[in-house]
Amino acid sequence: MAAYDMFRVSNPRLLNLTVYVMVMIMCGIALISGPEGTAKITVVSLCVVFGLVHALGFQHADSPDRLAVYFVIQVMLILALMRLSYPRDVFNLLFYLLAVEAVLVLPTRTAIAWIVGFFLWTVPVYI
Repeated sequence: MAAYDMFRVSNPRLLNLTVYVMVMIMCGIALISGPEGTAKITVVSLCVVFGLVHALGFQHADSPDRLAVYFVIQVMLILALMRLSYPRDVFNLLFYLLAVEAVLVLPTRTAIAWIVGFFLWTVPVYI
């Protein structure tokens, strides 16, 4: 895929606000009903890292390769969150954010491929 196949988000402030509000909600859920002890601290830390990776990575993902690295890092963070909070599946909501980001910046077929990949990556967590 050539670099011109990517779209730029013209005004990313609303997307950034959405991601940060979701991260704050996820941190709140983890503090209220998450796992106990050090796992709770780990879950909150991973939520914060998710927000930081978005803040630092999504803006600089100006090529398909960088965007792929960004998506893979975010997917690994979400999978770690899901694994730590098993059997609760509240952190699946973060995949919706990644799906929206993929649809915003990638052509339709490529975005669909990433979304299917997001779905397939969640399967091992529930096995």
